Amino acid sequence: MKLNDEQIAQFATDGYLLLRGALADADLDPIIAEYQEYIGRRAEGLLAEGKISDLYADEPFDRRLVSICREDREIYKELDIMYFRGRASFEFLVNDNLLDMVEALVGPEITRPILDQAEEILLTEAEFIKANLPAYEEPENTFTVSCLEPDRLDSWSWHPSSEGCRWEKTGGYKEGTGCLIIENRISGFGSWEEFFTGPSHWGNPFVKGARYRLSAWVKVDLCDCHALESGPQVGVMFSNTTAWPNQNPSETLHCGWSEQLTGPGTPRLDHIPWTRIELVTEPCPSHGGMAALRLHFSGRGTAYFSCVRWEMVEE
Repeated sequence: MKLNDEQIAQFATDGYLLLRGALADADLDPIIAEYQEYIGRRAEGLLAEGKISDLYADEPFDRRLVSICREDREIYKELDIMYFRGRASFEFLVNDNLLDMVEALVGPEITRPILDQAEEILLTEAEFIKANLPAYEEPENTFTVSCLEPDRLDSWSWHPSSEGCRWEKTGGYKEGTGCLIIENRISGFGSWEEFFTGPSHWGNPFVKGARYRLSAWVKVDLCDCHALESGPQVGVMFSNTTAWPNQNPSETLHCGWSEQLTGPGTPRLDHIPWTRIELVTEPCPSHGGMAALRLHFSGRGTAYFSCVRWEMVEE
């Protein structure tokens, strides 16, 4: 539905338009289903905590949240699109019927992909190597996808923290997967980090009180880890939605590291075959808007991290 001149003039005068039948049920049904699932899951948590007396599952969609919020408003603030941005909600932002109406008010550029408008940028070989980082994927990172690929240019990426870090699109634990490598020769430590989980800057968001699992398959060649060096590990930090992880210690929850494969109480190894490691976090705090995921290797040798998964633990 495109706006006519009279409607555009009315909007310019009154600042709003009331359009009936502009969107079909098919435009909104996926969003309703997405919100229904989230509200239902959060209501079960609130009921278990004794914060509400009923799930209000028999209430229609347009009444259930109101009924819950009369007892506890915790869910309400979580549903802002800044924090709750599922696939259906995101896809609605580029809904054809919606864009047809908005185009008349803001111009045609919103209906053209940004990449169609951008001028091509040519990177030098040195620039390409630095910019060509693996894209973050959910729930499992295959390490086969680059952030420079056309459909991934807005992706968050894994970042290396030492000279010994490199990325290989092959050689992972499973056939067809790649790996992130940390080769420690002089320095005894290195890491790869992903500062923002999820498809957006703010995460998915995280569910208050829920636990999350970060796991990976790792192996180490030419392993030389001293008694106080922990070998390959995965780690997590939760942070609020206004600060980078670890930027403000009072708003950061360190969830620790996975169990050590080397160090005190473990045999001295010169090779670690593919081994699965994991960390289950502490309950996510109410301020947990995003998290930093870390793949860390303490010791000397070459560590390979593959098939890294980040997922909520169902309890």
